[in-house]
Amino acid sequence: MRRSGFRFRPPRVEIGADLSWVLLRAFGPLETPLPHTLSAPAVLELARQFEIANRIGARHSATRLSEELDPATALQFAADKRQSEFVTLQRRAAIRDVARIAESLDVKLGLLKFIALDSGGVLIPGGREAADIDILVAEDRSRELHARLAGGGYMARDVPATEHHLPTLDHPKLGAVEVHTFIPGVHLAGQGATLEVLGDAGLLSPVDDLPGTCLVPDSRLLTAHGLVHGIAQHGRHPDAYPSARMIADLLDLGLADRMGDDDLAVIESWIELVVSRRECAAVRMLCCWLSQGAAHWSEDLHQDSDAGLLLRHLVAGTLDRQYRESLNLGFFTPGLSQRSSAAALGSVVRQTLFPSRGQLDKIYGSRTSSAGYVVRRLSRPVALAGRFLRYTTSRLLVRLRRARE
Repeated sequence: MRRSGFRFRPPRVEIGADLSWVLLRAFGPLETPLPHTLSAPAVLELARQFEIANRIGARHSATRLSEELDPATALQFAADKRQSEFVTLQRRAAIRDVARIAESLDVKLGLLKFIALDSGGVLIPGGREAADIDILVAEDRSRELHARLAGGGYMARDVPATEHHLPTLDHPKLGAVEVHTFIPGVHLAGQGATLEVLGDAGLLSPVDDLPGTCLVPDSRLLTAHGLVHGIAQHGRHPDAYPSARMIADLLDLGLADRMGDDDLAVIESWIELVVSRRECAAVRMLCCWLSQGAAHWSEDLHQDSDAGLLLRHLVAGTLDRQYRESLNLGFFTPGLSQRSSAAALGSVVRQTLFPSRGQLDKIYGSRTSSAGYVVRRLSRPVALAGRFLRYTTSRLLVRLRRARE
């Protein structure tokens, strides 16, 4: 069934001069002036909270940032850009290593997310980084490649496989790798977005400077995946994937300027089961507002247009703890799934109540002893009950705030 409606109902937020500057310098026209008095430390902190300080450092020279802020803060933005450039080199080394191993098995790779954008020359150098690389592999070859990587310097995490990718692999120097078998939430003519389906649809192009056969999806397909990832998968978990990163990727892919209505209609048809047309249109409009500069969107912020609501969600999801917690209330709600509703719910409940050791390490932030894991498992229901109470309270308080608006 086609998705309808608009899933976010954020409270009103205030965008002052500091945040206006951050959004303008990250997304707006390069030469647009912003005649406000700024707090340089606050600007840097906000940019880092939204995870776009590196993008600002990549889009603007240190000289300009020094003039608008101060030399010390400008150096911090430049440092964030250099850190992203270093991470990019690591990710490029990782995909080259993975491609070499895949070539030895005669396995084709589709590149996804960051590494696809980087290999396709879409990104601003130093303006984006990622915690891992994501590759798409034919399902009947995925476990073979995963096993070879695990025997070639990569270590599989102690976490269950998801429907669309095998357990994440970690390399001590090159970072993490995720082996996907399809792109969740994306369907072409009723078929799941596997490597074979994308190839048959003519949506893959070769990357010439990598070993073996590495393929980058069409920009519309990357946009569709970005919308699914940012809205349907992580829209209610902005602490895991900030909305500003989705906006940045979609702007770099050309959603606001290079893609026309026909392109958007195709994208909508691919993801209509999980992202509504209203949500797609809101994202595109917000991209247009932000890319055109603050004067084009600030007056619309407190209106109830879908793009205005999405901008509120972007801001509140990062800065408003109460709103962020209210979004987490559905932690038993299944994510994107091709299983039946009952099977998907059962999987979520099982993993939530009985997580693996690797999942417990991620939840609690550290490893522990065997006895410690027993304590963590026994206390899990109590911890979940506490979270449920806290998230429920936050949702009620957010609703009260909206009712007063």
